[in-house]
Amino acid sequence: HFKGRVSVALPTDRTLLRVALLPSTDAAELRGMAELQTDKFSPFPVESVAAGAEVLEAAGSSSLVAMAVVRREDVEAVGQAFQGAGGLPDAVDVEILGWWRGVKTSGRIPAHGSQLLLRLAPGGVEALVVRDGVPLMFRALPGPRPDGSGEDAWVAECVEELADSLTALETEWGGTGAPTLHVFHAPGAVPACAERLRSAL
Repeated sequence: HFKGRVSVALPTDRTLLRVALLPSTDAAELRGMAELQTDKFSPFPVESVAAGAEVLEAAGSSSLVAMAVVRREDVEAVGQAFQGAGGLPDAVDVEILGWWRGVKTSGRIPAHGSQLLLRLAPGGVEALVVRDGVPLMFRALPGPRPDGSGEDAWVAECVEELADSLTALETEWGGTGAPTLHVFHAPGAVPACAERLRSAL
């Protein structure tokens, strides 16, 4: 007997996320367009995945849309857990999208320029590239080992993956120079890996 709305967020590293500019602002049209787009970028058979889309920004006759693809078995596992508790969630989200909405409404993101946001989460690192206040890329990166070993290799892997992602982003959306870097982490002392990532990037 839940009161209010119940939402569950799937881990970012279990989803494929892509941002696209679609030529419509109509909800029904956008749903169809997003389905066509997800079929193109998802490597999984269509019957084995669940997909969703969210409008990030609408202007004129176009909408910037975040599209997510997740394996159906992951969604069903969440559903079974909630069914066991006597109800189903009203909404299924992705961790990084929920975090982005919180950061955006806090007013901490500049309205102009390009920013690379790194979120150091317990399970790994999440990256967003934001341009003029709008996210163009969401990415899950591997996390450091809990015992702290292999940090040099981990930092090098993160930097290489981000460099590849930024190159792909520039090809798709055009370049505006190097983004400023913002590292988010839990309150308290700055994790040592945050400074390592900042220096390497």
